[in-house]
Amino acid sequence: MCMAANRFKGIRASVIWDAFEAKMTRQDNDSNVLCLPARVLEDNESAWKGIVETWLKHSLRECPAI
Repeated sequence: MCMAANRFKGIRASVIWDAFEAKMTRQDNDSNVLCLPARVLEDNESAWKGIVETWLKHSLRECPAI
């Protein structure tokens, strides 16, 4: 999903495995699309909720991506 999404202009999708990656990809990579690995997180509701909350909480970096 992530690779397919990134083919489109303006999309910066990232596969996120944990809350730390959610924060870093949002700030460092200017990620604007979140992809979650379903097979890894399907049985751990608190993990994926934490990832989504962290990703949404951290804003995109202020300078535009080059």
